[in-house]
Amino acid sequence: MKTKAQLDNFLGKVVELNVSDVIFSVGRFPDCRKGNELIDYKLRNTLKAEDTVNIANILLSKRDVDWDKFHSTEVSYETADARFRASIYKVRQQVRIVMRIIPNRIRLVEELSLPEQIRNIARLESGLVLIAGKTRQGKSTTIAAIVEEINRTRQAHIITLESPIECIYEEKLSIISQCEVEDDIKDYPTALRAALRQSPDVIMIGEIRDASTFEEALTAAETGHLVLSTIHTNTVQTTLDRMLAYYPQMEKAATASRLSHNLQTIIVQRLLPRNKQLDSESQYDLIPAVEIFHMSAGIRQFISSGEKLNEITNYMEGQGKHDGMQSFDMHIKELYEQGLIDMNTLKAHSTNPEQILAGLNFDRGF
Repeated sequence: MKTKAQLDNFLGKVVELNVSDVIFSVGRFPDCRKGNELIDYKLRNTLKAEDTVNIANILLSKRDVDWDKFHSTEVSYETADARFRASIYKVRQQVRIVMRIIPNRIRLVEELSLPEQIRNIARLESGLVLIAGKTRQGKSTTIAAIVEEINRTRQAHIITLESPIECIYEEKLSIISQCEVEDDIKDYPTALRAALRQSPDVIMIGEIRDASTFEEALTAAETGHLVLSTIHTNTVQTTLDRMLAYYPQMEKAATASRLSHNLQTIIVQRLLPRNKQLDSESQYDLIPAVEIFHMSAGIRQFISSGEKLNEITNYMEGQGKHDGMQSFDMHIKELYEQGLIDMNTLKAHSTNPEQILAGLNFDRGF
């Protein structure tokens, strides 16, 4: 793969395999990720050091790179078949590349097997919405689906701040301004401050990585904008804890109060193996289990106190059900009862499998 044409041809073949990532490492064949498995893509030879450097140079053709001083970067790349988010970094002074495949067509909320409540986010006029989860749990796909729902249903000016830009939106009812951090503007906090002067209705931030970005995002929500972003946390409770941890102890009470008035929704995702025996018509191997938190009158005081956040899951499974909230275990139980996941998946991914089993509506032979 010494030329762009050769790389694009290879990537086209990879896209046809319906995998999520391809990894280029020295001394190995390219590895393709399908679900939780890594599959070798056999070439004539394993990759040499010059091969991964050649691929990186193609991906970074618009940048000047001093490989002696290089550490890591992310960049978007596009072929006729798909877009890719490429992470380029060094392992023992050798270049390694991970390319995440981003389909050219943005999948809609209903295509992603997501709960109907997520479509309602597109109707919000203001506030902070966070899509949380670990790496490779579909956060970017979900937030793109929400942006596309706004684009299809509302007249709005949507500003996206991404590093790098992933999905390319075709403007429908909305105006969409997509800015790439580092290329178009210095960093996320600077981009957010600038965005407030650009008449936005909706601001989408690719990822909240630090305290300064979160503070600017919360400020944007306070000033009457709908702010959407992703964050690397794995439950609603740890997401709330992370937001408060961005601030010193003396500011936590004030921050909890700010959140109680401006935080709208937290969606946390985990992708689970789909039960292909009972759901054979689906082309997808994974299905999302989703924890959903909504701010409501009943929970506002609960959040503003900042003292009982460790009880948030119990609240969601109790009183919160009436406000459209659900815990992972609630959704995992529902997915099992619908035949979308099997018993092994239920036991492996639920927090309290014994409690779920005791409350199942029917016996499927467990």
